[in-house]
Amino acid sequence: MKGWVYVITNPAMPGLVKIGFSRKDPDLRAEELDNTGTPHKYRVEYDVLVENPERYERIIHCEFEKNREGKEWFRSTPEEAVAIIKRVVKKEEMLIESFKNIDEKKVPNVQQQRQFSEEEKKYITSNLEIEKLGVAANNGNIESARRLGNLFSDKTAYNESGSLHNIEKAIKYYKIAAEKGDVHSMRELGIIYTDKNDAKESNKWLWLAVNNGDTFAKLYLGNILLYVSDKLGDGRMFDVALDLLQQAAASGLRTASYKLGILYMEVKWPPLSRHIFSLQV
Repeated sequence: MKGWVYVITNPAMPGLVKIGFSRKDPDLRAEELDNTGTPHKYRVEYDVLVENPERYERIIHCEFEKNREGKEWFRSTPEEAVAIIKRVVKKEEMLIESFKNIDEKKVPNVQQQRQFSEEEKKYITSNLEIEKLGVAANNGNIESARRLGNLFSDKTAYNESGSLHNIEKAIKYYKIAAEKGDVHSMRELGIIYTDKNDAKESNKWLWLAVNNGDTFAKLYLGNILLYVSDKLGDGRMFDVALDLLQQAAASGLRTASYKLGILYMEVKWPPLSRHIFSLQV
């Protein structure tokens, strides 16, 4: 899910910057902070829109640990904070980048080679481990293939050389696992192909996951079919979407129950009401 990583300052706290993430516009976050009683307004110096912002935030905080003054506050200039962010978030991983109140030219040059803190090194997958996983996966080991699919699809996964993110490699290894019956890999392939706007492959893998009992695939596919049925005015597709969401809700997914509740309020459909209130909250 997308969100913003931001740098915020306040004149009442010279020499300190707040590095955090938000699902909403960082300027709105700054306005929220203005209600905390400080004599000066908070201002957004910089923000960048990325996938999985909370994970980037954790890595950035870890990289800047020696400068930490509080939970999200660090002893730094805004320019130094931005340099750390740009060292962690590669340019191709930035969806939108905004220099709002600082001069981009004053940001220190970013080192091309990713520098890892001691804490981060605990979570890096070594080249040797990736090589071993590759051998096992190519020999048909489902767990190794799934693990590599997860690593290569994760934009914040690293080895010693840098980012591991490679969607084509993720597809390759997920397919090895999926073709041997791994339901998780079927679902992930469906999601990847949805992002690639390949409806044929997306439907193929999501339905395989659904037919093998994957609850999250039912939720994901149900939402897709709900959207398409609304665009096309297709009542039969709506019924299929509804059935998938009901199955997901009955399996305990509260997100599906919430979606059904929204549908009930929108269409005022009594059978939906009976289903929702029969769920365990």
